[in-house]
Amino acid sequence: MLELWGDQTEMIQFFIISAFASSLRYQVGNTYEYDYVSDNKIKATNSAGLEKFQGFRTTAKLHFTCTAFNSNRYIFELTASSVHIYNDENGKQTKIDHPSDNLETIFARPLVFTLSHTGTIEEASAHKDDSEDVVNVKTAMAETLSAHFDENSNSAEHLVIDTQGKHYTHIEYTQSGSGYIADAFYRESDFINFRDSAADESGVIVDGSSQTTFSNGIVKTVKSSVVYNFASDPNGAEIEQGRVDMMTEGTVESTLKSVNSAQRMLASPDVPFQTLIGRYYQNNVVLPFYSSSFYESRDSFAHIPEIDQGGHAGEIECPSALNLCKGYEAGYSVGNSSFGLTAHAQVMAGTNKGCDNDARNYFAGAEATVDLFILGKKYSALETHIEYGYMYGSAARNNIEVNIFDKNVYRKTFPDMPCVRSNINLANIHKSFPLKYTVHVYSLPVTFELAVDLGFTANVPYKYCLTDMSADISIVPTGTFAAFASVRTSLVVVKGGIKFTASVSETLDPMAWISGGKCSLGIKAASHTSPLACEFYGFYQIRTLKKPFKWNAEKKYTFWKWSSKAIDYVLFDYKWGIQ
Repeated sequence: MLELWGDQTEMIQFFIISAFASSLRYQVGNTYEYDYVSDNKIKATNSAGLEKFQGFRTTAKLHFTCTAFNSNRYIFELTASSVHIYNDENGKQTKIDHPSDNLETIFARPLVFTLSHTGTIEEASAHKDDSEDVVNVKTAMAETLSAHFDENSNSAEHLVIDTQGKHYTHIEYTQSGSGYIADAFYRESDFINFRDSAADESGVIVDGSSQTTFSNGIVKTVKSSVVYNFASDPNGAEIEQGRVDMMTEGTVESTLKSVNSAQRMLASPDVPFQTLIGRYYQNNVVLPFYSSSFYESRDSFAHIPEIDQGGHAGEIECPSALNLCKGYEAGYSVGNSSFGLTAHAQVMAGTNKGCDNDARNYFAGAEATVDLFILGKKYSALETHIEYGYMYGSAARNNIEVNIFDKNVYRKTFPDMPCVRSNINLANIHKSFPLKYTVHVYSLPVTFELAVDLGFTANVPYKYCLTDMSADISIVPTGTFAAFASVRTSLVVVKGGIKFTASVSETLDPMAWISGGKCSLGIKAASHTSPLACEFYGFYQIRTLKKPFKWNAEKKYTFWKWSSKAIDYVLFDYKWGIQ
């Protein structure tokens, strides 16, 4: 597969490197061996600072063979040996038993990649039989050499495409003896795109950093870490104490141990990468995500404004046609920002003063909303309203509407008749709110998934009559919420993570009434919350590397769980005379 490039290689490379004094200086035909340790954790941390996690460790010896060099790039083959994978359950590490020759065979298949003179992986190719898990591990290993290097600069802002996505990295260089140290960092605001198009910076908080030491233009050591927090604002307002944040954390350490002469070199290194792969590595396929074209069709992130959290109480403004009008709104919260809700009711009733007013205008309306909090983020789960008005001799604003997760599921206009008494029953309405995306944390693709299922019923009794100038309207919605969230990953022979389940049911009963005969009007609202229950737990599964390559049973261990009792609450209850 490989062809010798001749004894002139060293001299040609010397002249090219001399033209790029600030470049890396790897030698064609040499193999650079590194010790490699990668730790990945999926964590849950509560507001008291207590941390639980499911983790994985990978150790290996990495072998980077420089097979070609020209004025634009190096070409490397990466293989790995002595690969071991460990399960880490809250600090208790267990080596996963498997036939060692299976992993050795998998990681003996080379990952081929190009590296620019300044340390950017520009193209990569993996064996066609490598699973996605294996490719993720190999590309994370390859990024040992992906460290931007410039001896002639003190600092730089460098645009990179790596396993995580397309983002800027901020670097500071300091001289240390005969070498250099590059300290780099990046945040979620530095990302132009994450690798998964479903992920965006409004859903995660990123804190990444690395320190790379160079000697004679060669990477000697790398220490990298990154944390992804799956929350919109971990320092933002909470319903109450008890919040739990879900996050993933990765660290990598690589140390150069030896440099050996492999005497393996590719002829014709100037051909396009796809041609080179087809010529020398017929069993490999090019990976798309290192290419800028992978991101060209996407828009860069747009910032989403923060959502105001919390309920309140107070009077509300009534229509100007009514000189006697009473409106009130109130809200309350239950649970916490890991899982909780804010229920809100708004009711209004108004008319003209005087019991004997034949040209009476009147209006009655009720609204109920439920905002759901899951893992620190707020979702508009339920919004319902009913209203009827008779102003200046005709019906106005007379309808009922139900919206679930900002989508309309029911709308009806009341008939324009002198007197109506009816009851609407809405039942068996089910809606879901799904969210799923993946971030790549070095060797692991970590998938965040959130699903909320809402079962909705409502009873809508109403009556209005122009002959006695009366109206009595109410809407009694019940929303039953079941939430599921997980942060999970897979690493060749093991997969696991953290799961969260929760449930709660909420009923609101806002009502407005006007009675011309009794010369009075009133508004009231009440709520009922069923027991709320939450559980956070870790899990993992181990896969055999023997056919049929099945996953063993899931092992589960609980981090935290809690519940609250049923709550009945009168939000307000008022009555006034029309005199």
